[in-house]
Formats: sequence, C-alpha cells, structure tokens
Amino acid sequence: MKKSTALALGILFAVIAVGAALFVAEIPVLIAVVVISAPAALASLIYWWCAGTKDGDIPFVGY
Repeated sequence: MKKSTALALGILFAVIAVGAALFVAEIPVLIAVVVISAPAALASLIYWWCAGTKDGDIPFVGY
C-alpha cells in the first residue's frame, strides 16, 4: 500500500466515524459503524505515519 493510499483511507474512515457519531443519538445502530471505522482510521493513519518517505511504501507487517 502506498503512503498516499493509507492517508486517504485514514481520512475516509475518520469522516465516516465522525459522521456516524453525530447521528448515533437518533440511530443507535450507528454505534457499530463508529466502533469499526474509528480503529480503522487510527490504524491507517499510523501506517501513513510509519511509511518510508523514500519509496512511499508501507512494509509488510505480517499475519
């Protein structure tokens, strides 16, 4: 995964988490969306932060 892709995914998941959190009072099922997308946003942003600047690629972490 490229560094730019990780950043785009992090931003996308963060927007989804914030959007769902705004409407969780009206639609309680959206808490599941927040629970899934918030860690995904955090992980994507951490991958973006740790990616090398030389080739912009994130090394394989493992299984």
